[in-house]
Amino acid sequence: MNQNLLFDKYFFDHLKDYSKIGNVTHKILIFFLGKRSIAGLIIFFESCIGIVLNLKVPFYSAMIKIIAENLEGLPRFYGCYFRSLYFSRLIKTLKSNVIIEKGVCFQHPSSVVLSEFAFIDRNVHLMSENTFVGRRVHLAPFVFVTGGGSFEIHDYACMATGSRAITSSESLKKNTRSSGPMVPFSQRDIVKGSVIIKKDAFISVGVTLLTNTIVEAGVVIPANIVSPLKSEQWSVYSNVDSTGRLVRSKKVKRRTPLNLDDF
Repeated sequence: MNQNLLFDKYFFDHLKDYSKIGNVTHKILIFFLGKRSIAGLIIFFESCIGIVLNLKVPFYSAMIKIIAENLEGLPRFYGCYFRSLYFSRLIKTLKSNVIIEKGVCFQHPSSVVLSEFAFIDRNVHLMSENTFVGRRVHLAPFVFVTGGGSFEIHDYACMATGSRAITSSESLKKNTRSSGPMVPFSQRDIVKGSVIIKKDAFISVGVTLLTNTIVEAGVVIPANIVSPLKSEQWSVYSNVDSTGRLVRSKKVKRRTPLNLDDF
């Protein structure tokens, strides 16, 4: 049984800054969701619905999966709520106020952890064997994380549209082939590793993070490059040098560490 509301009063308090939710409606929602007895009933209801949605019945389960993947998301709330109900029984940990948009794919849902206020946007594919998404993280549309290894993105970090994290790769070991899964396994040498994105880091559009990359806290990686495997905290990187020529990646300046409260 779930131990938390899928969407609690803090979600609707947050929502008023981004939508035209009426003041009266907002106050009513906050009032009722703040009542422990009412919250308990809703948690029980959500758990029961989650069980029903995940019944292993031929055709029924396939139809529910199709509906969950294709219901419209924001600004319509019902699709996101339906997906939270559905995935609450599949995902290892689903905390409160997580937005899961349409077209999202979890290759290994039983090893996925989604923390509070995580936003998994449209057509995101999380194929890693172990996945941790921190608080208030945004994985923008078409983010792709490959399988094989582990993927971590910590609190307040972001991967922008079309960025990629590769958690496993083929090696160039002597007398092995590197053309992928259609080669006999005995002829391959697979390197399984991890990609770790630390707190407050920002991964720009189209960036590729290679296996065993660690993006340190507060780092900004520019668009459309292959990221360095190592980085320095609160540094901004560039993909051009002083003459404007493209380079693999170069640190250009340091950011001031944030002085903000964590909510």
